[in-house]
Amino acid sequence: YNWIKTYDSSRFVQYEGSNRPVWGQLPHIYDRLDSYTDVICPMYPSIDEIIEWAYITAPKLNEQRPFIMCEYAHAMGNSSGSLSDYWDVIKKAHGLQGGVSNGRIN
Repeated sequence: YNWIKTYDSSRFVQYEGSNRPVWGQLPHIYDRLDSYTDVICPMYPSIDEIIEWAYITAPKLNEQRPFIMCEYAHAMGNSSGSLSDYWDVIKKAHGLQGGVSNGRIN
């Protein structure tokens, strides 16, 4: 992280591992966030998780970094349901800035 910032400070760094204790599918642990990421970037958080982040965890931690889900939907065919539920929350809550949808044709 420090090398990247020294080499080119104009780019932001996204590191999903900053909110997990070990690699894998364990729950996100947001109060252990370190300084190795410029955005909070969980993969596939639930809608309840992003609500909790926006209204409870971020204010408690005084967290100012944006929350951008590095992946929150996987669309194959027409399997991308509940996107409107995510966007209802994203539009209302400060700091939530959307996410990346993994979509492709098999």
